[in-house]
Amino acid sequence: MEFSTNKEPCLNNHRKNVAQKNTLNKGKRTYKQLLTKVFPVNQTQNQYPTNTRRLVQRFRYYIYKLVKGFGVEKVSLVLLTMLFITLPWNLGKHIQTEQSYYNQKLISYLMPTIYVQDVLVAAFVILQGLACLRKIRFSNVPFVKPFLILTILVFFALFFSERSYPALYLFSRIFLYFIFFVFAFSFFQQVLVRKSFVYILLANSLLLCVLGFLQFQKQASVFTNYLFFGEQPYTYFTSGVARESYFGATKIPPYGTFQHPNVLAGFVSVAALFVAFLLSKAAARVLKLFYSLTFAALFILMVLAKSYVAIFSLLFVLVGFLVIRRVITTRTRAALLLVTFTVVLLSGFLFSLYTPYLSFYKNIRAESPSFSRRATLLDASYKMIAEKPLFGWGLNSFTYSSEPYFQTKTDAFFIQPTHSVYVLAGVETGLLSVLVFIFILFGIVYRLAKLDTFLPLPIIHFSFLFSFDHYFYTYGPAFLLFILTLLFCLAYTKKESAYDY
Repeated sequence: MEFSTNKEPCLNNHRKNVAQKNTLNKGKRTYKQLLTKVFPVNQTQNQYPTNTRRLVQRFRYYIYKLVKGFGVEKVSLVLLTMLFITLPWNLGKHIQTEQSYYNQKLISYLMPTIYVQDVLVAAFVILQGLACLRKIRFSNVPFVKPFLILTILVFFALFFSERSYPALYLFSRIFLYFIFFVFAFSFFQQVLVRKSFVYILLANSLLLCVLGFLQFQKQASVFTNYLFFGEQPYTYFTSGVARESYFGATKIPPYGTFQHPNVLAGFVSVAALFVAFLLSKAAARVLKLFYSLTFAALFILMVLAKSYVAIFSLLFVLVGFLVIRRVITTRTRAALLLVTFTVVLLSGFLFSLYTPYLSFYKNIRAESPSFSRRATLLDASYKMIAEKPLFGWGLNSFTYSSEPYFQTKTDAFFIQPTHSVYVLAGVETGLLSVLVFIFILFGIVYRLAKLDTFLPLPIIHFSFLFSFDHYFYTYGPAFLLFILTLLFCLAYTKKESAYDY
C-alpha cells in the first residue's frame, strides 16, 4: 500500500487561509499593533522616539486600559447616583474677584462658584470622554442639534460682555451641562436610573421638609455653619434675611439648604409633582397613604416658604393633568398642552402689564414688593432688549448694566437679575437665542404629548417657574435639576410606559 507524499494541496489550503485572514485584517489596527510600530521591541527605553503624536497614542492606550479596568459603566452609575443625592446641597467654593463687585458691593451672581454637583458632573463628562474610546452617537440624543445651536449662540454672547470672568463662569457651566446632557442620555434610558432619580428626589424632599420645619420653628438655621449640606447660617437679626407676614406676625420663611426660600419652594414643587404622579398610580393602600402624607408635607413647606409662583404653578399643572388625562385622542391632548404652554409663556412676558389690575391686592405695586420688583425688573429688561436685540449685553451682565434703565434710584438699589429666565436670557444673549430655546421647549412638549399624559407636565411646570423667577438660570443646582428632569422625560419611547413605578 502506497502513501502519497505530495504536500502541495495542504500548502495551497494553508496559503489560502493566510491570504483570507490578511484580507480581513487589512486596514485594522489594534493598540498593541500601534505600540509595536511606534515603539519597537528591540529599542531601549532611552531610545524611544519623542514624536508628540506617538506619545499621545501611548497615553491614550494607558488611559484606555485604566478606564477599562475600573469599568466605565459602574463608575458612571456611581457618579450619577452621587449627583442625585447631592442635588440640593449648597456646598461650593466661592471665588471673589474684582469683577464680582458693583458699586463697592459684592454681587453673588458675579462671583464664580464651583459646587459639589459641578465636580461630579465634570468627573462624569471626563470619564465618558475618555471612554470614547467608547463611541457615543449624538444622533440618538433628541434635540441635540437645537441645543448645540443654542450653545453656540450663547458662546457669541461672551464677546459682548464687559466683565470676562462672570461671563466665562456662566458659559462654562452651560457648556458643561450641555455635554453632560449628551453623555447621560443613554444612562437615563435605563429604568433603574430613572427610578433612582425619582426616589432619591423624594428622599431629599423629605429631608428638606424636616430641616425646613425645624428652621421655621427655631426662626434661625439649625446649624451654625455650612457643613450640614450647605445650610447657610442665619438668625432673625441677620442682615438681608427674608421676612414674610404670617397672620400678622413677621417671621423668617424656611431656607432649607438653598440660598433663598423661593429656590426651596421651586425644588420641592418639582418633587411634589412626581409624588402626585406616584400617588395617582399607587395600588396599595400603604403606598397611597405614604404618598398622600408626603405630598401634604411638601405642600405645607411651600406655603411656609411663601412662594406664590411655585404654589400656583403646581396647582395649575395638577389641574391640567386631571383634565388632560381624560382626553383620549393624541392630537387633542397635544393641542391642549401646546395651548397651555403658550398661555404660560404669555403670562410671564406680559406680567408687568397686568400686575396693576390684579384684584386680590390693592395698589399691588406699592404694597407687595414681590410683585412690584418683578414688574420693575421686567420694564427695565424690555428697554435693554430694545437697545441691543441681536446678541444682547453679554453673559451675566444684567446686574451691572441695568441701573440706567430703572425709573427710580430705589429700584436700582435692588440689585438682582430680572425674575424671568426667558427675559433675562434675552437681555444677556439676544432674542435669537430665546426664540431657539422656546422652540426647543415647544418641540419637547409636542414630542412628549404623543407619548404620555404626564411627561409633558414637568416641562410646562418648569416653563411656568422660568417665567416668574431666575434661579434656574443663575443657580447651578437648580439649573441641574432642570437638566435631570429633561433627561428623565426624554428618555422614554413609544414602547415604554411612564407607569412602571
